[in-house]
Amino acid sequence: MPQITLSKILLFFYILRYEGLSTAFSRLKNISRKKAIPILKYRVKEIKQNEKILLMIDQHIPMYDHDAGSRAVFNYITFFLHYGYKVYFIGNDFQKHEPYYTKLNNLGIEILSGRYYYYNWKSWYKKNISYINLVILNKPNVASYFLKYIKKNNINKIIYFGHDLHYLREKREYDLTNKKWLLASSKRWEKQEIKIIENVDASYWFSNIEVNIIKKNKIHVNAKAIPINIFYDVVKRQNLINQCNNLLFVGGFSHRPNIDAMIWFCNDIMPIVISKLPNIILYIVGSNTPKEINELNSDNIIVKGYVPDEELERIYNYTKVAVIPLRFGAGIKGKIIEAMYYQIPIITTSIGIEGIHNTESFVFVEDNPVNFANKIIELYYDHEKLNYMCNCSYSYIKNNFSENNVLKIFKEDNII
Repeated sequence: MPQITLSKILLFFYILRYEGLSTAFSRLKNISRKKAIPILKYRVKEIKQNEKILLMIDQHIPMYDHDAGSRAVFNYITFFLHYGYKVYFIGNDFQKHEPYYTKLNNLGIEILSGRYYYYNWKSWYKKNISYINLVILNKPNVASYFLKYIKKNNINKIIYFGHDLHYLREKREYDLTNKKWLLASSKRWEKQEIKIIENVDASYWFSNIEVNIIKKNKIHVNAKAIPINIFYDVVKRQNLINQCNNLLFVGGFSHRPNIDAMIWFCNDIMPIVISKLPNIILYIVGSNTPKEINELNSDNIIVKGYVPDEELERIYNYTKVAVIPLRFGAGIKGKIIEAMYYQIPIITTSIGIEGIHNTESFVFVEDNPVNFANKIIELYYDHEKLNYMCNCSYSYIKNNFSENNVLKIFKEDNII
């Protein structure tokens, strides 16, 4: 039996409060006593008066190859570094997740982690508040907790990166499943998210869908859409679509919409595709695969689970079509943008493409399972159409997800 210590009990209840029961158990199971709450040995990190300072706060250190949200946070941290900010980072779990902790440290990012900052982040903030130019909060559960103190003791600009509207995502899941607890949860998230939006200087979202909903209800708040990813090196890839045979889905499985998407696709769509293309293989890539996803493994379905970026790029190189069959969710879908970046043809749903405009000619949208399957079959040998879709994706990313797109918005709000 593992040893139960006071430090583990404290950590368990902290994670339980902010991340839920299942996360608390899974985190605690894999954390040693020393790693769980490091020995109090770190003095407060001092800030130099002549530095331009950003304090970025999120659920945890951005594990950028695990989910689209973490990749977005990592992208924006490096963006601010490039534009002269010194970045300080607080993760709501105060853990040193490796290798990401070392990667960020090597970039010059100061990470407030461990037992000392778990108990003393407020005193650190209060001591250094006059030097901090910008605070960025991510995700509503994290933002709510930190905003209470930061707003009360604030003399700097506070920004909220919403990623998506949690209440909208859960409301749509309720509409699909009719689970009453989701409706109640959605209403709680809505109150929480509105309160955050009203108490920050600006909120940024990865799609105009959220911005339009917010402005419809809260006309006087500053809400804007920004790109989910910033690409500095968009290059035309060598087109090997004629040699590719596979389907691909990419998505982290701590996110319920992705679990639902794969179960629906494998049960209702894939059998129709296999009946016409018996040698086709679907690769399922994503961290935290639960039992119901692992059980989808078969001759035509390979559940890869988590893979590092280098292996994911190799998988993209042999992908004929990316399938993104989401039935509920909110916000722009990072997996769509990533597939476009790799110039892979895409078939998705109306939820999957939401917030991504002017793509009708090169991204196919099907909400009916039979139509979705038939579109895969129809495209499979239509190399001319597939090549056209690849070329359009390249142009779309180059025109909409560049550094200049971000600069324009941040300059309007005097951030850069």
